[in-house]
Amino acid sequence: MPIAAGEVTGERATLQVAPQLRHDGNTAPNVSVRFRAVDAESGLVETTDRVPVGDLETDGERAVPANLTVEREGGYRIEAIVYSGDRRMDTVERRVSGLDALTPGYARSTVRFTDDAALPALSVGVAEARENRTTLEVSPSLVNRGDEPAEGLRIGLTLWQAESNVVAVRTTVDAGAVRPGRTASAATTVSVPTGYDYYVDAVLYRDGVVIDTARGAVNLDPSETVSVDEIRREVAFEAGDVEGGEGAGDRARESRATASGGQPGFGAGVALVALLGAGSVDSATEQSADGGTEDLVRYARYALLAGLALLALLATVRFYFAVSTTIDRWVAREYRWLFQAALNLVVLLVAAIGISWEVRKMAG
Repeated sequence: MPIAAGEVTGERATLQVAPQLRHDGNTAPNVSVRFRAVDAESGLVETTDRVPVGDLETDGERAVPANLTVEREGGYRIEAIVYSGDRRMDTVERRVSGLDALTPGYARSTVRFTDDAALPALSVGVAEARENRTTLEVSPSLVNRGDEPAEGLRIGLTLWQAESNVVAVRTTVDAGAVRPGRTASAATTVSVPTGYDYYVDAVLYRDGVVIDTARGAVNLDPSETVSVDEIRREVAFEAGDVEGGEGAGDRARESRATASGGQPGFGAGVALVALLGAGSVDSATEQSADGGTEDLVRYARYALLAGLALLALLATVRFYFAVSTTIDRWVAREYRWLFQAALNLVVLLVAAIGISWEVRKMAG
């Protein structure tokens, strides 16, 4: 189920969801797909949408697109539930995170502060030094990585005294226009008290919108220095792997409107082997009653018990997973744990009763 980011505003983001609906077999009447966006932390439903598909008569796949608009914070679990009438046929889900890393349309720009060791975003030098005041030349560097010129840019500069975190000076520089693929610098001078260390913050604006930020440091105190210890963590919009539902497989968890015919069995051969084994034990029992060896009967029963235990183990595993799949498909998510617990309890009781019965029979 592919998910892409659509329109992004300051508060909300539109997620474009398009699961592949596959149909095989007979006509599936009145098919629809219900979409839900569930907050990953609170579990509350943020938004829902239901897209009618109609009757599915021909075999094949088709995309069912939908748009889900959610708050641009945190992450969400996106669910697509396939219905035929009022009957739930399949469920597929994916997780998305990093929505706050999406850039709104009004803040998109190809211009950024440079980020290179040879060309730092902020270069600070001493233009003039006096007894109590020092004039600094601050040169922010910009790069345009787009194909169109960027105009109307300005840079806000703020110098903070490192020890007290007090603003020493604040100014604005007109950056003008930056041509495609070019690097530009907007130098300015500021005067600050001598003998202190400063942090330099630069904010790139276009039409009042923040485009990018950068930070540097300048040391005027000979007894102490400060540096910008900046740890950058890449946070990006991400659609996680598909989880749960019939869609959990290597085929990108595509929704299906119809299910396959049933679980394969063990075949007549295994059943025949079990019947022959039981018959052999019965014959050995009669022979023992007529004077045969009792050890032979005991070994035959052990062999039969081992074979039946293996057969029961295989059957139980197949049955358990078949029932679990049925629960995942037909039971609502909030009640699945209850049905799974009941299934496990039934399997445990049946196994305990069978083992107890066979142990008593062997002891007798």
